[in-house]
Formats: sequence, C-alpha cells, structure tokens
Amino acid sequence: MNKADEKKPVFPAGYEHVEESLDDTIQHVQQLEDQINNIPKEQGPTIKYNPPYSIGRVVPGTRDRTRLFLKDRQHEIKMDTLSKTEDATRDTDGQTGRVVRDTVREKLFPNPYRQVSREERLDDRDALKDIEQSQDYMDAELVERATKRKDAPKPEKPAKSEMSMSARYSLSLGYTKARENIEKSPAPVRDRQQDKDRD
Repeated sequence: MNKADEKKPVFPAGYEHVEESLDDTIQHVQQLEDQINNIPKEQGPTIKYNPPYSIGRVVPGTRDRTRLFLKDRQHEIKMDTLSKTEDATRDTDGQTGRVVRDTVREKLFPNPYRQVSREERLDDRDALKDIEQSQDYMDAELVERATKRKDAPKPEKPAKSEMSMSARYSLSLGYTKARENIEKSPAPVRDRQQDKDRD
C-alpha cells in the first residue's frame, strides 16, 4: 500500500459520492494554491515607453488583490463542499453522519494543533489566540485526552456483594411498612378562618 492510500480518508459504505466530491475539492484547492504561489511578483517602475491606458501596464497592488481573490475562492469551494456533505448526511443515523462530516471537515480545514507534539502545544498555551485558534487548540487537547483515556487500562470493578434473599425480603418489608404509614397519615387540614381573613 502506498502513502497516498494510507492518507486517504475511509468513509462508510454508501458515501463514495462524498469521497469523490472531497477528492475533487482538494484537487481544485491545490490548483488554486499553485496559482497563488506562482503569482508574478510586482516589479518597480520599468524604463520603457508605456503610454497611459495601454495594456500591459503594471498596476501596483494587483498581486495582493489576485492573492485575496484566490484565497476567497478556495474558502468558498471548501464551504460549498462542507455544506453539500452536511445535506447528504442529514438523514443518516447519528454516528455515521457525524463521522463523515468530521472527516470531511478535518480534510478541508485541518487543525494545526493536531500535528504538533504536546510540548509544543503547551508552549503555545498562554499565547493570545483568536476564537478559531482557541477552538482548534481545545479540540486537539480533547482528542488527546480521549485517546489517553481509551488506551489507559481500565480498573477492575469490585464484585457486587450479593444480598441474601432474607435481606432483600427485609428491605421490601421496610419499604412496604413505610408506604403504609404515609398512606395512613392524615392529610393536613387548612384553617378556613385564615382564608376568610385574607379576603
């Protein structure tokens, strides 16, 4: 098995269309990333005949605008795929739908804190973060703690002490007796004189 197969997410049966859509989205996002990396750098003014309003003039700021446009396009494509995945898994059972949605979300918006070690996360613990970074940080912490709990040896539960039949019978008699006493106790009587005084 090659590395590409190992990295590929595993979806439950019946979700091949979601996997194909995710692969197409990742490929399209990668193409946009290549375009972003290959945007020509702006050069300073060149000494050549360049009359106003002619085509081919270098306009300052076009590199930044192009980069922002491509980044926005990447985000739109990812959000569209995520929205389609949520629509496709809306009517499925809770666990399967959640696994598919989480897998797609993690592939499209990877959590940077999941790829770093615990020591590196602790170094970044007190740093000022925006809300998304903070959520990513806590998500990575919760996933690691859940993994540790899952891998930890489970303590053996002490065997329940079996009550003898006579002890259980005695307890049931005590319950029955208490129930009879409650039923026999008189109901509280309200003083009608106090009700008249209130009026």
